[in-house]
Amino acid sequence: MILTTHFITGATITKLIPNKPLAYLLAFLSHFFLDIFPHSDYSLKNLDNGIKDKKFYIDLGKICLDLFSGIIFIIISANVFDNFKIGPAIIGGFLSTIPDLLNSLLYLIHKGNFLHLIKGQPLENIKNFSAQEKNPINSIHRFAHDKIFPFKKKVSLLVGISTQIIVIIIDVLLLSI
Repeated sequence: MILTTHFITGATITKLIPNKPLAYLLAFLSHFFLDIFPHSDYSLKNLDNGIKDKKFYIDLGKICLDLFSGIIFIIISANVFDNFKIGPAIIGGFLSTIPDLLNSLLYLIHKGNFLHLIKGQPLENIKNFSAQEKNPINSIHRFAHDKIFPFKKKVSLLVGISTQIIVIIIDVLLLSI
Protein backbone atom coordinates (compact mmCIF):
# COMPACT_ATOMS: atom_id res chain seq x y z
CA MET A 1 0.00 0.00 0.00
CA ILE A 2 1.10 3.55 -0.49
CA LEU A 3 2.11 5.66 2.50
CA THR A 4 -1.06 7.78 2.31
CA THR A 5 -3.28 4.73 2.85
CA HIS A 6 -1.14 3.50 5.75
CA PHE A 7 -1.04 6.97 7.30
CA ILE A 8 -4.80 7.52 7.12
CA THR A 9 -5.52 4.07 8.56
CA GLY A 10 -3.05 4.58 11.43
CA ALA A 11 -4.63 7.93 12.21
CA THR A 12 -8.12 6.41 12.07
CA ILE A 13 -7.16 3.67 14.52
CA THR A 14 -5.74 6.30 16.87
CA LYS A 15 -8.97 8.29 16.65
CA LEU A 16 -11.14 5.26 17.41
CA ILE A 17 -9.20 3.76 20.33
CA PRO A 18 -9.12 5.88 23.50
CA ASN A 19 -6.18 3.97 25.02
CA LYS A 20 -3.39 5.71 23.09
CA PRO A 21 -0.54 3.22 23.80
CA LEU A 22 -2.78 0.43 22.48
CA ALA A 23 -3.91 2.61 19.57
CA TYR A 24 -0.30 3.38 18.63
CA LEU A 25 0.65 -0.30 18.74
CA LEU A 26 -2.32 -1.21 16.55
CA ALA A 27 -1.52 1.65 14.16
CA PHE A 28 1.98 0.22 13.73
CA LEU A 29 0.67 -3.34 13.26
CA SER A 30 -1.97 -2.13 10.80
CA HIS A 31 0.82 -1.63 8.27
CA PHE A 32 1.42 -5.38 8.04
CA PHE A 33 -2.31 -6.13 8.03
CA LEU A 34 -2.95 -3.75 5.12
CA ASP A 35 -0.04 -5.13 3.14
CA ILE A 36 -1.70 -8.55 3.18
CA PHE A 37 -4.39 -7.36 0.77
CA PRO A 38 -3.81 -7.14 -2.97
CA HIS A 39 -2.65 -3.62 -3.77
CA SER A 40 -0.50 -1.58 -6.12
CA ASP A 41 2.60 0.40 -5.24
CA TYR A 42 4.28 3.00 -7.40
CA SER A 43 7.66 2.26 -8.91
CA LEU A 44 10.81 3.42 -7.13
CA LYS A 45 13.26 1.84 -9.57
CA ASN A 46 15.02 5.15 -10.21
CA LEU A 47 16.26 5.44 -6.61
CA ASP A 48 19.02 3.03 -7.61
CA ASN A 49 20.42 5.64 -10.01
CA GLY A 50 21.69 7.93 -7.26
CA ILE A 51 21.51 11.70 -6.79
CA LYS A 52 23.20 12.60 -10.07
CA ASP A 53 20.22 11.28 -12.03
CA LYS A 54 17.15 13.54 -12.32
CA LYS A 55 14.87 10.49 -12.15
CA PHE A 56 16.14 9.85 -8.61
CA TYR A 57 14.44 13.09 -7.53
CA ILE A 58 11.20 12.10 -9.24
CA ASP A 59 11.05 8.95 -7.11
CA LEU A 60 12.04 10.89 -3.99
CA GLY A 61 9.28 13.37 -4.82
CA LYS A 62 6.74 10.54 -5.09
CA ILE A 63 7.62 9.39 -1.58
CA CYS A 64 7.42 12.90 -0.10
CA LEU A 65 4.15 13.70 -1.89
CA ASP A 66 2.71 10.39 -0.74
CA LEU A 67 3.60 10.98 2.92
CA PHE A 68 2.51 14.63 2.92
CA SER A 69 -0.79 13.69 1.27
CA GLY A 70 -1.61 11.49 4.25
CA ILE A 71 -0.67 14.24 6.71
CA ILE A 72 -2.71 16.88 4.87
CA PHE A 73 -5.67 14.50 4.56
CA ILE A 74 -5.74 13.96 8.33
CA ILE A 75 -5.36 17.67 9.10
CA ILE A 76 -8.26 18.50 6.76
CA SER A 77 -10.36 15.62 8.16
CA ALA A 78 -9.76 16.79 11.73
CA ASN A 79 -10.97 20.26 10.79
CA VAL A 80 -13.96 19.06 8.74
CA PHE A 81 -15.22 16.44 11.19
CA ASP A 82 -14.02 18.30 14.30
CA ASN A 83 -14.25 15.11 16.38
CA PHE A 84 -10.64 14.12 17.01
CA LYS A 85 -7.33 15.65 17.96
CA ILE A 86 -4.77 16.13 15.22
CA GLY A 87 -1.69 15.37 17.37
CA PRO A 88 -2.47 11.76 18.34
CA ALA A 89 -3.81 11.07 14.83
CA ILE A 90 -0.57 12.31 13.24
CA ILE A 91 1.45 10.14 15.64
CA GLY A 92 -0.68 7.11 14.73
CA GLY A 93 -0.26 7.92 11.05
CA PHE A 94 3.52 8.09 11.34
CA LEU A 95 3.65 4.88 13.37
CA SER A 96 1.76 3.07 10.62
CA THR A 97 4.41 4.09 8.07
CA ILE A 98 7.39 3.03 10.21
CA PRO A 99 7.83 -0.40 8.55
CA ASP A 100 8.35 1.30 5.16
CA LEU A 101 10.57 3.97 6.70
CA LEU A 102 12.65 1.30 8.47
CA ASN A 103 12.99 -0.58 5.20
CA SER A 104 14.21 2.64 3.58
CA LEU A 105 16.82 3.14 6.30
CA LEU A 106 17.92 -0.47 6.03
CA TYR A 107 18.22 -0.03 2.27
CA LEU A 108 20.45 3.01 2.81
CA ILE A 109 22.86 1.05 5.01
CA HIS A 110 22.70 -2.05 2.79
CA LYS A 111 26.03 -2.57 0.99
CA GLY A 112 27.14 1.00 1.64
CA ASN A 113 24.23 2.65 -0.19
CA PHE A 114 24.40 5.72 2.05
CA LEU A 115 28.04 6.31 1.08
CA HIS A 116 27.20 5.72 -2.57
CA LEU A 117 24.37 8.24 -2.24
CA ILE A 118 26.66 10.89 -0.73
CA LYS A 119 29.27 10.29 -3.45
CA GLY A 120 26.63 10.53 -6.17
CA GLN A 121 27.17 6.92 -7.23
CA PRO A 122 24.45 4.46 -8.24
CA LEU A 123 23.01 2.46 -5.35
CA GLU A 124 22.65 -1.29 -4.97
CA ASN A 125 19.57 -2.47 -6.86
CA ILE A 126 16.48 -2.05 -4.68
CA LYS A 127 15.03 -5.34 -5.97
CA ASN A 128 18.10 -7.20 -4.70
CA PHE A 129 17.58 -5.60 -1.30
CA SER A 130 13.86 -6.41 -1.27
CA ALA A 131 14.55 -10.05 -2.12
CA GLN A 132 16.98 -10.59 0.77
CA GLU A 133 15.64 -12.12 3.96
CA LYS A 134 18.50 -11.34 6.35
CA ASN A 135 16.90 -8.58 8.40
CA PRO A 136 13.77 -9.18 10.49
CA ILE A 137 11.88 -6.03 9.41
CA ASN A 138 12.30 -6.87 5.74
CA SER A 139 11.38 -10.52 6.39
CA ILE A 140 8.12 -9.57 8.13
CA HIS A 141 7.40 -6.99 5.46
CA ARG A 142 8.05 -9.44 2.61
CA PHE A 143 5.93 -12.06 4.40
CA ALA A 144 2.97 -9.67 4.56
CA HIS A 145 3.51 -8.57 0.96
CA ASP A 146 4.27 -11.83 -0.78
CA LYS A 147 3.68 -14.98 1.21
CA ILE A 148 0.17 -14.72 2.69
CA PHE A 149 -1.61 -13.94 -0.59
CA PRO A 150 0.92 -14.83 -3.29
CA PHE A 151 -1.73 -14.51 -6.02
CA LYS A 152 -1.73 -10.76 -5.58
CA LYS A 153 1.37 -10.48 -7.75
CA LYS A 154 -1.01 -11.07 -10.63
CA VAL A 155 -3.51 -8.43 -9.53
CA SER A 156 -4.39 -5.75 -12.07
CA LEU A 157 -3.63 -2.09 -11.48
CA LEU A 158 -7.38 -1.42 -11.25
CA VAL A 159 -7.82 -3.98 -8.46
CA GLY A 160 -4.64 -2.80 -6.72
CA ILE A 161 -5.79 0.81 -6.65
CA SER A 162 -9.41 -0.09 -5.87
CA THR A 163 -8.33 -1.93 -2.72
CA GLN A 164 -6.65 1.20 -1.42
CA ILE A 165 -9.60 3.42 -2.35
CA ILE A 166 -11.92 1.09 -0.43
CA VAL A 167 -9.63 1.24 2.63
CA ILE A 168 -9.57 5.05 2.48
CA ILE A 169 -13.38 5.24 2.10
CA ILE A 170 -13.79 3.01 5.17
CA ASP A 171 -11.30 5.22 7.04
CA VAL A 172 -13.22 8.38 6.11
CA LEU A 173 -16.48 6.84 7.29
CA LEU A 174 -14.84 5.88 10.59
CA LEU A 175 -13.26 9.32 10.97
CA SER A 176 -16.64 10.97 10.46
CA ILE A 177 -18.38 9.19 13.35
